[in-house]
Amino acid sequence: MRSRTSAGLIQSLCVVFCAGLVVAQQTRTYRDPAGRFSVPVPPGWTAAAAGEMTMLTSGATYGLVGVVEGGGADPRRVANFTDQFGRQWQQYKRLQNGNARLGGSNGAFALYSGVNPKGVEAVVKALSAPSGTAAYVLIFSCPLTGWESKKPGMDAIERGFAFGRPDAARTGAAESSAISAPPGSIGMPAAPPRQSAPPPRRELPAGFTVVGRNGPSGQALTATFTGGQSAKATFSGVFKFIAP
Repeated sequence: MRSRTSAGLIQSLCVVFCAGLVVAQQTRTYRDPAGRFSVPVPPGWTAAAAGEMTMLTSGATYGLVGVVEGGGADPRRVANFTDQFGRQWQQYKRLQNGNARLGGSNGAFALYSGVNPKGVEAVVKALSAPSGTAAYVLIFSCPLTGWESKKPGMDAIERGFAFGRPDAARTGAAESSAISAPPGSIGMPAAPPRQSAPPPRRELPAGFTVVGRNGPSGQALTATFTGGQSAKATFSGVFKFIAP
């Protein structure tokens, strides 16, 4: 009896802890200050401006977003950009290359391996795609031993990369017209800025208590409940209960 009680308690604690992580860890979005692009920042990653580029980091793994002016018309400029990156490495060699998509545009990718300046064997993935006359380059560098564990985060960043503001595709030609001829430029009064409605308040399920917060939205919850036949079944039931 004591063994079953202990096992049930361990399952309950595990489910509460895991459920708290699911709620607290959310993907954020980094928006370039100049409005040129946006990129998702998965849990465990950070993003910040690094000179003229943007750097995303997760432990020893990092990604760089750079803009190559004129690269949209001259792909050789993009090649020179990525080659400069590899000149700091040893045994730097290309493993694979081909077509890819970045920000919804057709582009290219290349996969490299080598020994980085810190003496660590690592893998580099470089993607690029044109946007107007410029080209955008996304480069990942990851130690070989951590490639599989970091790949989901890198894939999420790659898939979520977007040119310009995230809502640019939805606004379409109307927004383009507004940008080329701002309200007030031809005697028309400028419209007041739209106020976004506050997000609806989400009430906690009965019996749950907030025990920790992380930022404006992340929070850890605890509750007492009866365990199921297995940790997996218990987690599934609790997750469906708190998901809304």
